[in-house]
Amino acid sequence: MSQAVRSPKADVGAVTGASDPVLAPTSNTNVAPELNRRILVVDDEISIGEGIQSLLAPQGDNILPFRRTSRSQPTAEATPPTEPTAREKFEVTVVTNPTDALKAIEKSITEGKPFSMGFFDVLLGADIDGIELVKRALGLDPDMYAVFVTAYHDRSVDSINEYLGGDKSERWDYINKPFSDGEIIQKARSVTTLWNLKKVKAWHEEQLSDDQRR
Repeated sequence: MSQAVRSPKADVGAVTGASDPVLAPTSNTNVAPELNRRILVVDDEISIGEGIQSLLAPQGDNILPFRRTSRSQPTAEATPPTEPTAREKFEVTVVTNPTDALKAIEKSITEGKPFSMGFFDVLLGADIDGIELVKRALGLDPDMYAVFVTAYHDRSVDSINEYLGGDKSERWDYINKPFSDGEIIQKARSVTTLWNLKKVKAWHEEQLSDDQRR
């Protein structure tokens, strides 16, 4: 990559271990936004998507070891996994192609339960790659964040930024394959926290504006 892209977590400081935003409702008509931990995973290798899902949304004690992509080799010293705590368990939807990804995003918007972020494989083995998919995804949901997952460096940070548009520069980040369990969990924590902080801030500003008008 030609330069390091600013991670979304840089905008919220050290979010690991930070308390969740206060989301207490004030009335029946002016209710604070719910805490959103919904994540979309798009990877044409189903084992990768399922591995991320089992890591971020474990069912009981059935926590599967992370399955690495066949396109990469594990690092010599992998970071020990850090399991999500019960209160930060994520809701994960896994799809294997761009068509299903866009349908999932459209459905989430229709149901009023948007994804806070998505992990997008760059090489999807489809008509469009992960970068084009993210561009279309942000067209559907401008509030969503994207994290590219790639083992390749055929697109520089500058070229991706130019393709997606400078106004989207704070909406995406990336991690390289091979990656560790800890990297996935940390990225999920930081990006979903950013989404929630921005929603709560906007809600408080709206409440303040309403109070001033009254």
